[in-house]
Amino acid sequence: MEMRATEDIDISTDITPPLIPLSFSLLNSSLNIHPSPDFSTSLRLLLHHRPTLSGRIAGLLSNRHKLTSQNDQLSHRIKVDAQALAAEIANQCGHTEPNDCVLEEATIALCAVLTNAVEVQDNEGQNLGVAVFGPTFSWINHSCSPNACYRFTFSSSSSSESKLRIAPSIRNSQQVQVDDGVSCVGSEFAEEGEQSYGPRLIVRSIKRIKKGEEVTVAYTDLLQPKAIRQSELWSKYRFNCCCKRCSALPFTYVDHALQVRL
Repeated sequence: MEMRATEDIDISTDITPPLIPLSFSLLNSSLNIHPSPDFSTSLRLLLHHRPTLSGRIAGLLSNRHKLTSQNDQLSHRIKVDAQALAAEIANQCGHTEPNDCVLEEATIALCAVLTNAVEVQDNEGQNLGVAVFGPTFSWINHSCSPNACYRFTFSSSSSSESKLRIAPSIRNSQQVQVDDGVSCVGSEFAEEGEQSYGPRLIVRSIKRIKKGEEVTVAYTDLLQPKAIRQSELWSKYRFNCCCKRCSALPFTYVDHALQVRL
């Protein structure tokens, strides 16, 4: 999946209204010991949403098979945390031990959070926790030369001028509809925004975007050399970036300068 502009968008324009998270977990500095934000966010997500037969939860790709197929630290962490998450779910349901179905759902929820969660930051860039948003944001793909960024707001009020200027699009499919912001992608797309609290996220253009053009954001630090960006994207999301910047030969001027600094 990907998200495309439903109209011509000028630079420095909000292209979504403030989006409410499906689940989130903010750090509590007053507590010395607490579950990791990923664990807490997964638990809250699973308490309100159930995975589908396709392995998605609330419309979000879990990426489970890619995240757990490697015999590495991440795969081991997912296995341990999923067992703990399943035990907590079973406990809240009044069962002594989780069954295989609960463990399966816990693994999917945890992988969905690891794949889709973003760090919540204040205006000074201080990390406050993590949050998972619905398809309107989570279906936006990565690029090392993005045309959009995002920011957080903690106000419940929204601008009357804010509107949704993007719509989902299915790659290599004829079922793409971006004229009016509507796409037949199933009921999963309508599941977001069920709770009325939490940090809001707003996507904003940083370049001019033409109608029908894909909207992208950065999943990693763009001031890192290409090799480090690729390594981080693979270790966390299990994909190799093939954007124009990463595919350029010779390297772009920026990547060449970053490489020289190593």
